[in-house]
Amino acid sequence: LTMDFGAVEPGGVRSISTATLSNTGGGVLSVNAITADAPALSDFLRTGTCTPGTGIAAGQSCTLQFRFAPSTTGGRAGVIEIATNVGTQQLMLTGVGAGGAAGSSTVVEYYNSVLDHYFITASPIEIATLDAGTFRGWVRTGYTFQTYLASHPGTSPVCRYYIPPAQGDSHFFSVIVAECQSIPRLFPTFELEGSSVMYMFVPDTHTGACPSGSIPVYRVWNQRPDTNHRYTIDIALRDRMLARGYVAEGFGPDAVGMCAPQ
Repeated sequence: LTMDFGAVEPGGVRSISTATLSNTGGGVLSVNAITADAPALSDFLRTGTCTPGTGIAAGQSCTLQFRFAPSTTGGRAGVIEIATNVGTQQLMLTGVGAGGAAGSSTVVEYYNSVLDHYFITASPIEIATLDAGTFRGWVRTGYTFQTYLASHPGTSPVCRYYIPPAQGDSHFFSVIVAECQSIPRLFPTFELEGSSVMYMFVPDTHTGACPSGSIPVYRVWNQRPDTNHRYTIDIALRDRMLARGYVAEGFGPDAVGMCAPQ
């Protein structure tokens, strides 16, 4: 599980993101230790009910809550390890200390041929990690588009949810606030990884038209039990995905999901 807090100016604070540790077994799940593997993680402020020595009864859970408060500019990344009596769980935290007014950044698309899944990210840390082959099987498709990592006039935050393995082992992005807020109710097993992992423009919800200075990003869904979405600014590519059985999701006749800086 990854929590990507996006870009925050030094001295600022990103709102809380929460991870849940649940006991799906029959006995007591004991939290023995919670450790961090990188000094940069001192910029991630931890609270929550999961603490060393916590005992979680069967069917119960505890939470780990984090805020990102960068002290300087630059990327931050590291892994939180939660050691329990039945094994160790890992939680990756990423964020960027942004210097001054943020310009546009590049969203990079990756593909995993084993899963037949697509994934996008604008996080410099995630891009470097994926390009280094840390997560096997993921390669660049060559498709990119632009975004903002910090709030920009006229934009709205993009939420990112992790879809657990039983439903896809995938990710979902949306620039529509109401859609982001409805996910916990409609899909309670989805895990929020960030409420503002990037900033994009919102299309007209009737026509799908993008604001001046932005271009459409099309969202398509694979319609499979292993749910996966693809996001692209290439309408010809979008149409090829539809021919493969994907479904377009978005606004207006072209089903525009969000709008990217031009």
